[in-house]
Amino acid sequence: MAFLWKFGRKPIYLSLGLLTLIGLATCEWLWRVDAGANFYLLPIRFWELLIGALAAVYLKNNRPQNGWTAQLLSALGIVLVLGSIFLLNNSLPFPSSYALFPTVGAALIILFAAPTNLAGQVLALKPLVFVGLISYSAYLWHQPLLVFARMQPYLEPNLWLMGAMAVSSLLLAWLSWRYVERPFRNKQQFTRPQIFMFAAVGSLLFLGLGYWFAQANNAA
Repeated sequence: MAFLWKFGRKPIYLSLGLLTLIGLATCEWLWRVDAGANFYLLPIRFWELLIGALAAVYLKNNRPQNGWTAQLLSALGIVLVLGSIFLLNNSLPFPSSYALFPTVGAALIILFAAPTNLAGQVLALKPLVFVGLISYSAYLWHQPLLVFARMQPYLEPNLWLMGAMAVSSLLLAWLSWRYVERPFRNKQQFTRPQIFMFAAVGSLLFLGLGYWFAQANNAA
């Protein structure tokens, strides 16, 4: 990207689009060969992020649209995201071309939802805005909670247990958003070097814990 920048923006935009198509095609091929690598490896997943980059590029060079076009496309985005929640399941390969439903849906919401249309007004409701504020923390919390719920030997994983873990992830997300995210985003409390130092120390701590658990598991 840095190399292409001196040639103007158009080569960067074209390269983003090309990389998105290459990533999607690779993803669609690899799920048939190695589903685990297809799910976990970054080179197979970056095309999903590049859809967001393309949306950012579009908004940088175009004003958000209003009218019926934006109304319909933003509503379609919400339908695609909600449909992905209820229709995508373990019987379908993921990620694959099926990942276009949630990713393109999210891009349509970013591009076309506005205070002047229904999608923007719905997403501006306070409960949804609150979930948006804590969404990154919830994303970080939900997976470990669900994994430990499946691993614990005392209760058979069921809808009630998983529901409790989902609610717990939201509660923990609010706590970490309030007492971790917000303070660290405040430039008056922490400088950038301090944040990098905390990140480095935390990473080393968790690497050490992971190594210790792995060694303890091998010894057992």
